[in-house]
Amino acid sequence: VDRDALRRVASAVQVKADPLMSDGIVRFRLFAPEAAEVGVAGDFNAWASERTPMRSVGGGWWETTVEMPPGSYQFVYVVDGEWTTPPAAGSTLDDGFGGRNGFFQVPE
Repeated sequence: VDRDALRRVASAVQVKADPLMSDGIVRFRLFAPEAAEVGVAGDFNAWASERTPMRSVGGGWWETTVEMPPGSYQFVYVVDGEWTTPPAAGSTLDDGFGGRNGFFQVPE
């Protein structure tokens, strides 16, 4: 997976912040046209992407929705087994391993 290309394309194509939220429902969306499998790993699922797989919705886009209680969360995408910083995340934090995690808050 060419992570730099993924970041460039997603930044150019995606105009909304990732993830999107509405009434405790969080929608994760990633542009990964070459991917065979994509999941979300985060502190909300014990960093286990198999617990939150994404589905291809066409045009190279993958998405999933998760109901979450109010709070602060970190996440990454796992694209064909490679942990990937969310390219369109509104905020990121140092992951402590030389990478970046996406960060978001579900409001009350």
